[in-house]
Amino acid sequence: AASALIGLFVWQLMRAKLSPLEEAAQVLSATTPGAAIPALPIRGATEIRLLLTSFNNLHEELSQQYRNLEDERNQLEGKVVERTRRLAEGERFFHGLADSLPSMIGYWDTDLRNRFANAAHATWFGKAPEIILGAPIIDLVGAELYAREEAFYRNALRGEAQTFERQMHMPNGNPCTALVSLTPDRIEGRIEGFFAQVVDITRLREAEEQLRRQATELDDLYNRAPCGYHSLASDGTFVRINDTELQWLGYAREEIVGRRRFDELLTPESIEIFHRNFPRFLETGSV
Repeated sequence: AASALIGLFVWQLMRAKLSPLEEAAQVLSATTPGAAIPALPIRGATEIRLLLTSFNNLHEELSQQYRNLEDERNQLEGKVVERTRRLAEGERFFHGLADSLPSMIGYWDTDLRNRFANAAHATWFGKAPEIILGAPIIDLVGAELYAREEAFYRNALRGEAQTFERQMHMPNGNPCTALVSLTPDRIEGRIEGFFAQVVDITRLREAEEQLRRQATELDDLYNRAPCGYHSLASDGTFVRINDTELQWLGYAREEIVGRRRFDELLTPESIEIFHRNFPRFLETGSV
């Protein structure tokens, strides 16, 4: 009986001492998952109070670290969103700029497959950029053009910039002369592909041809004029002379131009007049 009373006394004593821990356990068990854990009540013996205080301090420290991580995550998410927005805006601007150009702008990888094509490809080849994307270059230019230009593509993939002219027909059947520029894309010493720019120079070549025809016509008018024409260097040497004057003088052009001076063909009286007036003509432009 005495032992039972002692045991009951000890049990009551331990229960009284451990009741603060039991109360703390009830607070923890009553907290729903995901909810903030409230501070545990600090009471009881010194050892228990120290234990509960340490738990509260540790929990507060962990909670602060969690809040810091939440803040960092929110900031990072904000930066990612902003960066994504800027990338999207940059891509939109780049596509808008590229699509506004009348020339073709494209990118071809080492397998000669398209990785970018601007809207001008539809005008030049009658194919929308989304159809060209991923397609081999031979599908775009055709077997005939590919055979003529393959060497340029291979040279560009070896890191050598290429520029050449292309004769082709537009989808409407009109002939076109294009200037093609291939620029290698070099990343850390490796060639990843090349950028291609194709510019329509048909009008330029037509204008050059027209200028050549006009120059030929003017040269014909100069040489067949009913009067003699010639041009002299500052020392009086012939630099140009027309056919009419050559016939009058009885010389071939190679005998006169760059070899004879004008005063060598004049009479003594005319030589004196020429020497007196030619320097003044060179100085003022008139006599």
